[in-house]
Amino acid sequence: MLGTLEDWIYKQKLLTNKKHRIMKKLSLVISALVLLAYGTVKADSGDDQHQVTIGINAHALVDVESASGSSSISLSPVAPSEAGLGLDFSNAVNTDLWLNYSSIVSSNDKKNKIFAKINGTLPTGVSLELAVSDPVEGGAGRVGAPKNGNGNKITLTDSEQEVIHNIRSCYTGNNAGNGHNLTYSLKLDEESDYGDITESSADVNIVYTIIEE
Repeated sequence: MLGTLEDWIYKQKLLTNKKHRIMKKLSLVISALVLLAYGTVKADSGDDQHQVTIGINAHALVDVESASGSSSISLSPVAPSEAGLGLDFSNAVNTDLWLNYSSIVSSNDKKNKIFAKINGTLPTGVSLELAVSDPVEGGAGRVGAPKNGNGNKITLTDSEQEVIHNIRSCYTGNNAGNGHNLTYSLKLDEESDYGDITESSADVNIVYTIIEE
């Protein structure tokens, strides 16, 4: 009976040692897998990438600027100082205003144009002329040019007339002294009868519109 008990104890010790050896091997395997996974994570973190979406929107903006901060101007002929003379329009001229614009065209085959027209009614017997200068240096990109040439006058009406063309992606610079200088001249309307002129006053708006074509 004693021998049998000793044999059983011996066998239990062998089983326990075998279990210890199995657990030790299993522990080594787990440790190796952990180290391998750690090494893989470290390698991945050294080289990664992500997507960046970049967008540029087409736009076309135009405004009128002056050194005074106001785009309102006044034009009037001078009454004669001697009998027998007519109204003098020679000094009814204003060069205070500048046309600024910013443009990004929608594609390389597109261009922007600027049109001008009068909103309102001029006094009988007079007309309003506009001359647009070449752009001054400033801004960047492919700015436009006067449709009728540098300083050439057109007579403004209530219908839109193209005044600047060939505008691509560009900007003129902001404020007075940038972009195109505008010259307004009040003139005696040659198609009207001087006899129809009366004392009068009128407020009209000059509207500039930039359009892609």
